Amino acid sequence: QYKDAYREHVAENGSCRYVEFLEETATPHMRKLLQENNKKQLEKMMDMLNEIYCSGTKEATALVSVVFLGESIGDSAELRDVALSYMDEYRFLAVAVQNMFHRMKKTKTKKAVSKG
Repeated sequence: QYKDAYREHVAENGSCRYVEFLEETATPHMRKLLQENNKKQLEKMMDMLNEIYCSGTKEATALVSVVFLGESIGDSAELRDVALSYMDEYRFLAVAVQNMFHRMKKTKTKKAVSKG
């Protein structure tokens, strides 16, 4: 699904910058899937993310939880709830989503307080 975007990214940068690639390509797509509550695609995505999260390195788990899930969901309770509804079998991902959601809300509150 991301093959062409990945090839373009590598051609532009000389190698894959994973954080950048996820932020520019996969994260907006995931956010759209969550907004649409696209069951078939979300089930596939959660399965893939769970595999990466559970069998990957610390860097891979950080990319999945912080960059991908954190940025896709942000501080939207609605998107968090949609994501969690697909994570019954993926307790590690569910915990990551809950933690990232809490952190995003906390960060947003701190920023609002410092501005006001």
